[in-house]
Amino acid sequence: MTAAALTHATRTNLEKLTKAFALRDAKGREIGGAFTIDQVTYTPAPEGATWGYHNAPGTVIYGYPQATRDGQRYGASQREVEYPTIDAARAAAATYFAKAAKRAGHR
Repeated sequence: MTAAALTHATRTNLEKLTKAFALRDAKGREIGGAFTIDQVTYTPAPEGATWGYHNAPGTVIYGYPQATRDGQRYGASQREVEYPTIDAARAAAATYFAKAAKRAGHR
């Protein structure tokens, strides 16, 4: 691939959504979740650049969930997913929180 096809990325955090499920684990920590929504802008890499991304220039919205304990990120985060709009990412966050609360035992 030529250098002209490479892009560089600038990531901006738009929102960090969190939710506590009113449940505690065996160690007494409050169980919850977090969902981070970022905007990434890909711009053409400078001429002669030897590193970069293979994404097309433009702006993309990404979101990814992660479990929390006592409001702190806990364990591995999940793979980020591209969303067409910030509202679609917010809807995905709501779905994640509902499913995560159910898995944690919240009724």
